[in-house]
Amino acid sequence: MIRKPVALSLLLIACFILSSCGSMPKLTAGETEMVSEYAASLLLKYDADNHTRLVDTSDYLAQYYAAKKAHDDAEAAYYRAIAEEEEKRRQEAIAQANANNEYNNSLNENGKKKDDGTAGAAVVNSAFNNMTIGEFLGYPGFSIQYAGTDILDSYPEDSTDIALPASPGNNLLVVYFNVTNSGSSSELLDVFSLNFNFRLSVNGAGASGVLYPTMLYDVLSEFDGSINAGETKRLVLIKEVKEGTSVDTLSLSIVSPAGTMTKVLK
Repeated sequence: MIRKPVALSLLLIACFILSSCGSMPKLTAGETEMVSEYAASLLLKYDADNHTRLVDTSDYLAQYYAAKKAHDDAEAAYYRAIAEEEEKRRQEAIAQANANNEYNNSLNENGKKKDDGTAGAAVVNSAFNNMTIGEFLGYPGFSIQYAGTDILDSYPEDSTDIALPASPGNNLLVVYFNVTNSGSSSELLDVFSLNFNFRLSVNGAGASGVLYPTMLYDVLSEFDGSINAGETKRLVLIKEVKEGTSVDTLSLSIVSPAGTMTKVLK
């Protein structure tokens, strides 16, 4: 293979020819240009450094962008699946809450079906009404005090997480309770396992069942958790009322297998 020294020699010969030295014939302008082009082509042909070392990366880039798109599509599908699952759980929770409310409204004050012939047969025991709510629930170490109401379109209001909406034509009556552990150590308050029936009477109307939204963690009738000594938690009961309802009077009835306790809250 002809290396750089040979190529350089060829160039010098071409230059010598072009210089009109010796007895070489004088070339025309066209012939001189042809010799110059030939000499330059020889230099490029035998110059190893002239051959490019650049790599064609078009195939690699195409593979990279294809892999990136596949990754982005998979990530988007993953987050869509999460959102769809959350929405499914939310709809199931709302359906369950509505079913619970419908069932509770079918019960009389004694917790029995209204159409089973026992309507009006609630156990009347004034001793129950003299108990505190905590005592009636079997948790005398807890103070459970009424703390006001709100009429809302959904609860929790303006929540960025899961919220319980009112059905069309209705609002949610949210009744607040301050629940305080009056003991000297952390204690469990498990209202959920009691299966007591909580009912609210608004403006003197017949008492009807509250909602049991399983996706909320601060509902008194569903609460199951520990409260530290001296700690107060704000818990709620929720009931649907007609849109535009103003609460003038309010009472709470809790139905247990032993009987019913009724408390005037407002």
